[in-house]
Amino acid sequence: MNKVSISAISLALSLAMSGAQAGDSTFLITSGKNAYWKTGTFTEATGNATITVNEDQKNQKWKGLGGTFNEAGWDALNVLSESEKDRALHLLFDVNDGIGFTWGRIPVGASDYALERYSLNETADDFTMEHFTIERDKQYLIPYIKAAQELKPDMLFWASPWSPPKWMKKNNAYDGGEMRNEAKYLEANALYLAKFCEAYNNEGIRISAICPQNEPGYTQGYPTCGWGKYALPNGNAAGSGEFLGDFVKNYFVPAIEKLEPKVDIWFGTLSNDNYALDYWNSARDKAGSKIKAVGLQWNCSKFISGILNDGNYLVFNSEHKCGNYPWLNAKANSVDDANRNNFLASMAPNNHAYGEESWDELKDWIRKGVHSYNAWNLVLDTKGYNLDTERRWPQNALLAVDRDKKTLNVTPTYYVFRHIAQYVDTGAVFLGTQGGDALSFLNPNGSIVTAAFNSNNGDAQTTISVSGKKYQFTIPGRGWATFVVNWEKPVSVKESASNKIAGKVSGLRVTKNVNGYKVTLPSREAGRIELLTASGRILESREIPQGSSEITLQKQTSYSGMLLLRAVNGGKTSTARFFAF
Repeated sequence: MNKVSISAISLALSLAMSGAQAGDSTFLITSGKNAYWKTGTFTEATGNATITVNEDQKNQKWKGLGGTFNEAGWDALNVLSESEKDRALHLLFDVNDGIGFTWGRIPVGASDYALERYSLNETADDFTMEHFTIERDKQYLIPYIKAAQELKPDMLFWASPWSPPKWMKKNNAYDGGEMRNEAKYLEANALYLAKFCEAYNNEGIRISAICPQNEPGYTQGYPTCGWGKYALPNGNAAGSGEFLGDFVKNYFVPAIEKLEPKVDIWFGTLSNDNYALDYWNSARDKAGSKIKAVGLQWNCSKFISGILNDGNYLVFNSEHKCGNYPWLNAKANSVDDANRNNFLASMAPNNHAYGEESWDELKDWIRKGVHSYNAWNLVLDTKGYNLDTERRWPQNALLAVDRDKKTLNVTPTYYVFRHIAQYVDTGAVFLGTQGGDALSFLNPNGSIVTAAFNSNNGDAQTTISVSGKKYQFTIPGRGWATFVVNWEKPVSVKESASNKIAGKVSGLRVTKNVNGYKVTLPSREAGRIELLTASGRILESREIPQGSSEITLQKQTSYSGMLLLRAVNGGKTSTARFFAF
């Protein structure tokens, strides 16, 4: 999770707000039942370590956490007062006092958490997409996304459709059915997806990547679509051979490359483990050189290592399990006794037990090698129902809105995501650990962040060995702790502008070229660079690709004052200031 964004006030104040003390290089945050996100205390220790962080065991590079924008979430947020709505948005997207999601997932047309079924072009046989429109999205999704961008201007976005327009499907319906495997419909669908990228980019929402289909191996009583090999809602197999790989090679890739060539092709999202490898093997063999990443979810974590071995692909979890499963025979009587082994029919539990389940899911996927992980619904109301009226399924979310009381419930699962996300930067390396139930990351700036869970009912005295020292602290019973060492002392924009960060100004050299500002970097390591005004407004923020010795930032033609640069790569922070030219 990228945390180098600088606000108009100093980052020291921001750290104090988020739980750490200004100037601290080592600090602790804990969460227990009904006592979430508290500043903890620790001491240096001796003796045997409960958790040992192995800084020599470097695994995958972390690309950050993501979450999904759905119409139901924005509708629920609008029930709240402006102050509570603002608090909710900060909890999700503020990098200094919230999770600060790196990625946002956007549905193309209706997902199962749209307010109603729709697509972006229901003019039958409009193969040239003359009637394509995102006008409906301007009512719900786009305001939701823009509210997030206000707090996280460098947020990245990826998209996926739940269903093509009805007229492209054999059953001429949003729910279930199969894509028409005919050239004119396949070509129209590819153009439809490319037009979505173009339209959103024109709204200032830059789509970084797009998948061809959400869960092609399942059809359900909400917008879904099979692609030749899939399961019906009753679980029976349908279709014959998959043809999504052919679509990607012959239609999807050419359409994206023609209309929006900067948008990456991702594959998936794959959830039905009976057919996932059929879909992936076909896509890999036919269009593998064009695919940058593969999205897996639910029962498909067992395929992570194999796909990683297939080539230089990013593998990401595309949807966190929502919990509260309606197919379970055991039934819960209330929120208090709901857990992963029973079903509560009346509402989404959003309880501590789901927080524990969420920790297990995140830990399992990250340990298996994913580069990114996506939450499902960021916000729902406390009922949590989707469009499916045949199988009523109250699903959990990170934030839940009580429509009657007009109040916001910050769920335990929200804090689980935050324990992993808040201090882990994009570009961090996942480290090995021994002992305990822990995840540890080495940030590009050299700090090490370790999140741990205590599965005991009582508090646990924990000793961690990290960065050459041992520390002791308490993790609440059935709770979490995030321990951060070697945190870089926050530097304010004002300090940067007045050169009070002597020794860190060197390494960045700025020159003008025809495209904007060419920045020569001190290291070829991956990282992130930001261009800001002296007041702290972010003008541009982007990743530094591995191996880059220089990077060009867009010239800010409308700004004539002092500009600030901050780059984090190669384990170091470099800054510079200059006047716009």
